[in-house]
Amino acid sequence: MPMIRALTFNVKDTGDVEGALSVAMSIKDSVENRGIRVWDVRLTLSSGVNNEILDRLCSENIIFSAYQSRMYRVEVEELKNALRCSNSYASIIVTRRKDIRKAVNILREVAHDLGVEATTRLAFSIGAPIETPYYPLSVPLRSGVTVALRYVDLLASSPMSKWVDVVAEFLRKVEGVVREAAEEHGVSYLGIDASLSPWMEESVVPIIERVLKLPFPSAGSAWAIRHINEVIAAAVRKAGVRSVGFNELMLPVGEDSKLLELADKGKICLRDLTYLAAYCVAGIDMIAVPDDPTLLASLMLDALAAHKVKDRVVGVRVLPDVDGTGFIETRMFRRIPVLR
Repeated sequence: MPMIRALTFNVKDTGDVEGALSVAMSIKDSVENRGIRVWDVRLTLSSGVNNEILDRLCSENIIFSAYQSRMYRVEVEELKNALRCSNSYASIIVTRRKDIRKAVNILREVAHDLGVEATTRLAFSIGAPIETPYYPLSVPLRSGVTVALRYVDLLASSPMSKWVDVVAEFLRKVEGVVREAAEEHGVSYLGIDASLSPWMEESVVPIIERVLKLPFPSAGSAWAIRHINEVIAAAVRKAGVRSVGFNELMLPVGEDSKLLELADKGKICLRDLTYLAAYCVAGIDMIAVPDDPTLLASLMLDALAAHKVKDRVVGVRVLPDVDGTGFIETRMFRRIPVLR
């Protein structure tokens, strides 16, 4: 069922976290009372919150981000402190090749000291910060509400010729409801990230294969995904909604049952995903890889190259296999096979 995947409340002034929590949940209730389900509420705070606020947020049934930093400002102990509870997320901005060695060292230290599950909550924003409701890359450039969506089922149940129309109609409905609810509570509505993102059985693989008319991944996959991205862009224009973030199809391996199946059967590899990131997807996301610093640095270099080709932010979220088991076990996600 199409729904709001994340209602993300950006807060630049962290002086009133209690108030922000209350308003975020009130907006959720207002949206749901208007007939749109909200799957998740998120709170993105500016970096630098104190331990008292972190402790308060760690005890809440809400996921949050309270650490975003450019690479040259990262203090690893502060980062690990910000990631110490299971509902906290963080992001680091990488802009230069010389940032990559430090990025890899930080990623591996987090994985070894906090456990690999913590790396599902840490991402690298390659190129620049980005205002998006998607975690872990959400950054509070402005205060207000942003929205992410789940609508794979909408495309699966509609003729391809109608995709732009049905997505535009959904976007208009969501924006109208969220804008009204936000304004009702004195909060700015910032926009929708219309990215097509999977969640387990709501897989994007059949959507790609419907366009491709071949199994994914095959030659032509980049064109098929690019076509879907053009549908998203056309729907945003037709709906006349305010957009933020990526607005692209996403391929987070650990969040898509079909991608996990392909990975488990050895039918998709790292080369497939890094190749696609350079052309048409938001990044290298939720991928389990060997705990090899050379390989990790190479993946980051490919992401940096993709950023330079696309001139857009590329996200990287990789999970080093610190135990060498060939797969990653997490509480939130299914078992994720290591790709090579």
